[in-house]
Amino acid sequence: CQVAGLKKFLSKDYENLITVDIVCHGTPSPGVFKTYLSELRAKYGDFDNVTFRDKKKGWNWNYFFTLYRRNEEIYREPVGIDTHLTAFLRDYTNRRCCMQCAFATTARCSDITLADFWNIKQSRPDLDDTKGTSLVLIHSPAGKRMLESIAGELGKFEKLDMKLAHNSNANLRRPSPAHANRQKFFDYYAEHGKVTEWFDKEFNTVGILNFHYASNIGAVLVAYSLTKAVQKLGYNAEIINYRVGGRGRSDTFEAFRSKYIPQSQQYSSVGELNKTKYRRLIVGSDQVWKLGNTEMFMLAWASGYRSFTAYAASFGDSHYSGSIDRDYAEKLLRRFDSISVREDSGVNICNQTFKVHGEHVLDPTFLLPVSDYEQLIDEEKNKVKVSKKYIFVACYSNENNRILNHEKTFLSDFSDYQVVDLWKLKSPSIGQLLTLIKNASYVVTDSFHMTVFSVIFNKQFISLVPLGFNGLDRIPSLLYGFGLKDRIRRNLLDVDGPCFEKAIDYTTINTIIEKRREKSLAFLKQALEKPILYKDPVSQQAVTANNGWKGFLREKKIPLLVKPMSDLEKNYLMFFIGSVDHSIHYELTKPQDGAMKIALHFENKKFISAPESMKLIENMAERLASDGFEYVPSANMIAIKKTISPDKFDQEFSKLVHASYFEVYKAVKMKPQEELRWISEYISSQM
Repeated sequence: CQVAGLKKFLSKDYENLITVDIVCHGTPSPGVFKTYLSELRAKYGDFDNVTFRDKKKGWNWNYFFTLYRRNEEIYREPVGIDTHLTAFLRDYTNRRCCMQCAFATTARCSDITLADFWNIKQSRPDLDDTKGTSLVLIHSPAGKRMLESIAGELGKFEKLDMKLAHNSNANLRRPSPAHANRQKFFDYYAEHGKVTEWFDKEFNTVGILNFHYASNIGAVLVAYSLTKAVQKLGYNAEIINYRVGGRGRSDTFEAFRSKYIPQSQQYSSVGELNKTKYRRLIVGSDQVWKLGNTEMFMLAWASGYRSFTAYAASFGDSHYSGSIDRDYAEKLLRRFDSISVREDSGVNICNQTFKVHGEHVLDPTFLLPVSDYEQLIDEEKNKVKVSKKYIFVACYSNENNRILNHEKTFLSDFSDYQVVDLWKLKSPSIGQLLTLIKNASYVVTDSFHMTVFSVIFNKQFISLVPLGFNGLDRIPSLLYGFGLKDRIRRNLLDVDGPCFEKAIDYTTINTIIEKRREKSLAFLKQALEKPILYKDPVSQQAVTANNGWKGFLREKKIPLLVKPMSDLEKNYLMFFIGSVDHSIHYELTKPQDGAMKIALHFENKKFISAPESMKLIENMAERLASDGFEYVPSANMIAIKKTISPDKFDQEFSKLVHASYFEVYKAVKMKPQEELRWISEYISSQM
């Protein structure tokens, strides 16, 4: 912009004028900067020099704001800790005109552009000396002549693809956008004339990441209870409002979120998250480390000076089954300052699978006293009206809902009671659901959090754990800890009158809850008091490149399977490859009588009927025939399979994967951003 101003003023070109600009993030407010320096002087005394960056620890994004007095360093803090540097790089303090900069592009009006060649280490590590690699763009013949005249004085000097420069520097593509809270800061600054005071409150807000957007009582009240528990410890706290695919728009639940749960602006992509303001991040609770976006909930997107805490995170299973491979997950978990998990099995996974310490704590909903939930009930405007004593049935599994609607159950023995079925209620609110649990004579549910609130409200209840339904370890871990394992049944057909004959004595249970609540709150308090340490960025690619893998699958780095499926009753394991319709998959039978079957199935008619697909499959089958694999074509499916001894699994399955991998990969057009996972550990755990 300064070059453009100069040329406008001069009104004509000059042969001996060479203009050089820089790729600029933006210009912060001079007034804000002066005020900040005054606040630093009040705290540290006078100083005579200020630097924004130095190379004491190399030239990377982790630069420092430093004050000097007579060449002696008196203050030095990195981005993420220093207020002004952090506010500048997160776009709170830039001038308004910078947000519409017309020169944030590769088409510039100067002769030469200079910039930092960010990410050169990833694209050309041989050009990275950790002290800084410069990017030079030439826009005119004069600029080219100037560069050529000094080329001999430069150390390393090489022409690279323009795409590398474009991709590595955001301000060659667009201006820096204003932070959503920029105007709030400047309004405060205009009224109070203070910088540090406002940003201390802004940056020290604890950001909490969980499934708050899901439209169920557990997700919503986990967000509510954990936020409120952190606030009671003396911190500002809010939910990081990241939503996937617009979920979580139930009107009644959305009304509760708006009224009771402080939330950030909405984020719809993971790429937006690392620029969030939070110095302290909490992940949890619920099944955040199960299948799904494990990478996001293990904070792969966050780096720099931040504090990472997992509170009551759940793996959902007795083994790790997340959507990223184990080694990558371990790297991410090792960056956490404090880890706590909700189930006993989670402690074992942390200790044995990932070699990190995990502490067993209560679900966040137990952190609040029952009076907090009773207040929500009292504030509910549309009170629940049930004419007589009732049994509240809240089942989410298809199995239990089928039984409830189509088979005779224990309910016929309780004719004196009204049956209130969750799914026959019209959009119940959080307050109404809590009321229904609190006032019920009995609660029957397969929901983890309905079970939790049955305990919180000291109700007589039965908790159902259908096979294969949504995390088998959750409810047993909860109830075993309270001595309530006798309240567990598999499904509604296993419930009968005698189940309710022995009433639950909550005297001892409430004492256990209180002691464990104190311990859980102590963990949370200690986690939030830990110093903020630097977190290196970690990527899947870096882990893959730097780790050797055990077993063939890890050694070959073969990505498989969007979703693993297991069916213990039908005695098989399936692993689906990339295709959403599950038309291409590996199938393994569990070992039985000294034998097991391994197979690759193609079940998409359109795919297998195409000549190029048939040729691909036949080539695979031909290669595998010499190893004893059978080719079994039919009109609807093609299988390549073999019966093997379980002790030969690694060797034989490796042959199948190796022969089919590249062809299958191309056939399903698997993209890098799809959720991939390594399966060797999962197979071992199921064998």
